[in-house]
Amino acid sequence: MFDRLTCLAAQTLNAPIALITLVDADRQFFKSQIGLPAPWNHMRETPLSHSFCKHVVITNEPVIIPDARLDSEFCDHMAIGELNIVAYLGLPMTTADGIVLGSFCVIDHVPRSWTAHDVEVVRGLAATALSLMDLRFQLIGLHHTAEEKLLDAHDHLTHVRAQNASMRAVWRGIIDDLERRAKNGATKKDLTMHIHALPHNLIA
Repeated sequence: MFDRLTCLAAQTLNAPIALITLVDADRQFFKSQIGLPAPWNHMRETPLSHSFCKHVVITNEPVIIPDARLDSEFCDHMAIGELNIVAYLGLPMTTADGIVLGSFCVIDHVPRSWTAHDVEVVRGLAATALSLMDLRFQLIGLHHTAEEKLLDAHDHLTHVRAQNASMRAVWRGIIDDLERRAKNGATKKDLTMHIHALPHNLIA
């Protein structure tokens, strides 16, 4: 599903590269990518030295770069030479509680003047990707909750079975004792009195 979103972004904006990145303290991981050159397309991640998306995460704002080679902030960026990134448009993917997970971005190998329409297209796709991630998190949470309930039910059933086995063993002992008493000449009254003398929880 995420690959469909990046493919749609690349096709709609006629861009060679589209990414969904998740950024942590040391790297950016590609949740989805289309168009990255080798070896990055197989590695599925880069160090932050090669990340424009980290700037999206830091600012929690769109990062719009028409030509990184001419931008004083990015002209020495390693991604220009090693990933052939020239033009970059990235939108933050921010959760409801304000955590910026990463960026949805499109990239071109040539200078490009990104339009307001381009920004809105990527913004909408970023929101869709974030919704899909949130849905997956919820499904994982439901799965874990269901597993916990199943484990609790299993533990309860195991406990009940153990109790039942224990009670069966006790009653087998009582019945054996009654049969022994009867063989030894105990009357019905004696047996009845013996039963009434048993602990209350065994005969209730």
